[in-house]
Amino acid sequence: MTMERILYFSGYRMTVFDWDGKLLIGSRDFQPDEEGFDDFEELLEGSVRVPTRLLVDMIEEDFRREVIPHVNRFDISTLIQRQLDRHYRDEDYVHAKVIGRSDVGRRDDRLLLSALTNTGLLAPWLDRLATYNVRLAGIWSLPLLTEKLLRPILKDDKNALIVSRQVRSALRNSYFQDGKLLLSRQAKFDKDMWDRDDFEGVMTNLERGALEIHNFLINQRIMSNQDHLKVYCILDEAHIENARSLSHDAERVHYSFVSLESLFKHFGIQGGEEHGAAALFSYLCTHVNPLTDHYATRKQKSTYYQYLVNRFITQVAETGSLICITAAVVLALRSMDLGQEQVLVTRDTAHMSELYAKEYGEIETQLSTASMVQDTVTLFSQIDKDALQAPQKYFAPLGDILGQPDFANLHLKELDWKKHTATEIRQIVLSERLQQQDQNNSSAQEALFNEYQFDSEEEELRVQAALTIKGEIDTNGRAYRSTIRSMQQFVQQLQKIEGVQTVLLIRTAVDVRDSARFTDQIGGPDTGERDSNAFEILVVFAGTGGIGNA
Repeated sequence: MTMERILYFSGYRMTVFDWDGKLLIGSRDFQPDEEGFDDFEELLEGSVRVPTRLLVDMIEEDFRREVIPHVNRFDISTLIQRQLDRHYRDEDYVHAKVIGRSDVGRRDDRLLLSALTNTGLLAPWLDRLATYNVRLAGIWSLPLLTEKLLRPILKDDKNALIVSRQVRSALRNSYFQDGKLLLSRQAKFDKDMWDRDDFEGVMTNLERGALEIHNFLINQRIMSNQDHLKVYCILDEAHIENARSLSHDAERVHYSFVSLESLFKHFGIQGGEEHGAAALFSYLCTHVNPLTDHYATRKQKSTYYQYLVNRFITQVAETGSLICITAAVVLALRSMDLGQEQVLVTRDTAHMSELYAKEYGEIETQLSTASMVQDTVTLFSQIDKDALQAPQKYFAPLGDILGQPDFANLHLKELDWKKHTATEIRQIVLSERLQQQDQNNSSAQEALFNEYQFDSEEEELRVQAALTIKGEIDTNGRAYRSTIRSMQQFVQQLQKIEGVQTVLLIRTAVDVRDSARFTDQIGGPDTGERDSNAFEILVVFAGTGGIGNA
């Protein structure tokens, strides 16, 4: 099993946890001083190839709640970005999550916004990760990971506060309502408590913090005066009885204690007991989807992206399997360009693997013999961003077509998946169709314009996806008519894919368009530069509306 490395930043020092599955195989601490940074650099220099995740537990993490109108998934990203700009315009590390819908009125969407508002203490560590090209899979928020503890801890509590202590100097308080995180804060102890074992003082701070949060929730009308708040405290087993004797339930604030040992047992964790709650959360961080972290920028993750794509390409090249699973991963990675992919796109690699097995398990041998597989493996690393319309749903039929022996002479060089408004699609299709029309036939041109008229303004703004396929035709050892026939059949097969609205043969060495004669040159205007084997096809997919079939 591959080792998972978690860098846990407590707001002051950095702790490294190395996991082999459920077994903690090593850990070490690094202080934010010259010696600590030197040791950290030595670690990075000797292990730059290890995929790494960064888990942060910082007092400077801010949480806010907002509501936005409930709109379609294409518009929601704009509304979310407006809220992020409103609250965190100058922050680099921001996150947004849709946590449900309002129960009243228009039933607006509820958002949880968060940001790391002061990363001055974190910056030296990030700089060193960048300097040594560490394969950083992402930056995760410890409070946002706390929801992973809800199932083993919560019962049927509507309002719950989970309190944990990862460092000696503070408690982390995370409030959940109906299983959704609404706020979290790190409460620091007085400095005189940092270096001494004063458990009674810890309990005093815990109760004071819980009551402050309870009053805040009532003042903010998140809870009513009649609601109860259940406080779950995560402690070492050795402290549980003492904590129970020191705690005092208020009228509507009740305390319950959960041992770390019971949570380690629940998750099957081994070797982390002496590291407390920090080890627990670092383990949880190894089991989240690396494509949906909370704060890392695309630039920070670029080294990891390249590693992930290369890893899948290598596996595909060794096994001879079709590359659809690789493409799905790349498309999910590319979707991060949209800023809030964690809200709109959650693509789990394991699920992709299951989908691949389901779609291709029975025909893998046939597909593995197709001559274009290696070319196709390479091209998927070039797929453009914009995966909102889930293009992987079309991989199965496209893979079936490419795997047919009749198309072994077609070698794909580039795929470009983009979204357009129906208006843009209309202009693209109409332009290409007009080039194929007789320029002297005005009635035919008028009929074509009428064919692509919209019934309403709303229809013009609807979004559709288009796939541009570029490649070359291998004519070696093939008769001219055979090459023409394979191109014709390829276009026909693409047109039969469910969800395909229009297939346009934009550029081809063997022109099979209705308005052209067969030729050994590229159809269309003469540009002065010719590639006698190149072709380009535009496949337009039906969206929620738009132009009619061509």
